[in-house]
Amino acid sequence: MKKLLSLALAIVIALSMAACGGGNSVSTGTTSAPAASDSEASGPKASGTITVYGWGSGSELEAHKQIVEDFNALNTGVKANLEIVPSTEYSTKLKAMLAAGTAPDVIMTGVDDNHFYYLNNNFEDLSPYIERDSFDLEGIFTPGATDGYVYSDGARWGLPFVANTMVIAYNKEYFDKYGVEYPTGDWDWNEFREVCEKLTSGEGASKEYGMTYHWATTALAHYSAGGQLFDISTSPAKMMANDPLVIEGVKMYTDLIKDGYYPDNAAVQNMPSETRFFSGKCGMIFFFPWDIANFSESLNGVFEWDIVSLPKDATGTSTTLQWNTGYAMNADSKNKDAAWEFIKYACGSEAAAEVITNCGMPVVQTVAANWGEGLIPNTEISRQLFVDVMATSKQTILGGSFNEIGDLYSTAWNDIVYNGADVTERMEQLQEEAEPVLARLTAEK
Repeated sequence: MKKLLSLALAIVIALSMAACGGGNSVSTGTTSAPAASDSEASGPKASGTITVYGWGSGSELEAHKQIVEDFNALNTGVKANLEIVPSTEYSTKLKAMLAAGTAPDVIMTGVDDNHFYYLNNNFEDLSPYIERDSFDLEGIFTPGATDGYVYSDGARWGLPFVANTMVIAYNKEYFDKYGVEYPTGDWDWNEFREVCEKLTSGEGASKEYGMTYHWATTALAHYSAGGQLFDISTSPAKMMANDPLVIEGVKMYTDLIKDGYYPDNAAVQNMPSETRFFSGKCGMIFFFPWDIANFSESLNGVFEWDIVSLPKDATGTSTTLQWNTGYAMNADSKNKDAAWEFIKYACGSEAAAEVITNCGMPVVQTVAANWGEGLIPNTEISRQLFVDVMATSKQTILGGSFNEIGDLYSTAWNDIVYNGADVTERMEQLQEEAEPVLARLTAEK
């Protein structure tokens, strides 16, 4: 039977391309009613036509189209044409165009997949444009949103336009049934384990769990105690699978599964995680902004629920995960000033961020603050927590450019949970296996 982590990492890769959708090919360069511009370029007057390349479907696609149309309606002298391709074909087509010298001017990308392009000198460093135009990143973006877009040499390869952070949703009635107090933002991982234990009972197909398995579990585990599996912000990049904090985080989660407080493969095969939560068979589940519509509809009138931040580590930090999507500039673009004008508008303007609220969480501070004040439909739950935890969120980079490391981590995880491997020894083995892979993946081309 295929192990859950392989599926989990596949979903992580897919979601890096689905933070704002994935879908069919479409091209548009049309305009609509003008949108208000939040700032004017302070650099040379840009003009000409550029191509914006990305993926998207449904509400995400409509948001991309609207932002391009609104930008064109500003009559800045720059016209943007949007080219959308299916997410399954995106990387293959983009790499082929880059190799042929026919790539678009502005390129949609995620943090986990950008490293290949940056090391191949495909992305322009945006720092000179940001400095020239006094583009105030700290004043514009929600803290934490732009952290994954800078490398060890200081080059900024892109800017985000949408982000999604992770919190925990919990069933208040389930907690009441077991006589357990509701979690607060002050809890730590030891308390989390205790809560999971108290909320678990029964056996077999009817067993109830404190927390249901989620594909994000493995992506979070190596961060949860304050460590990280590898670091590409240093030069050279550093593999840290044998860091005591990484081992502690992995051990905490794998122990939850082995001790029966967290569903294993068989339990998940018997009942999918969302079904388990919606049917009142577990107390908690990881929850993202992209889940809001489904949860608010599925749980309307079913039971009372709420959300809480992830537990704190020994330093008092509540580390969570973040998925975001942004734009980069083709280093070979023939019209870089025009490309920058679009990136600046699509990523940093309030007008564009307002459109993004239709498909995800905006990253522009002012719009994110307004979005956070809203309630999850059919509840009294504020969305503000998603915004608040951005500052201590970590980018997920186990897929894309680093898929090989993700696969090695997947094998190690399964050995620990299902084959009885010692956590410390197996993570030491992962360190030895992954070090040369990381060195190769991050070597200058």
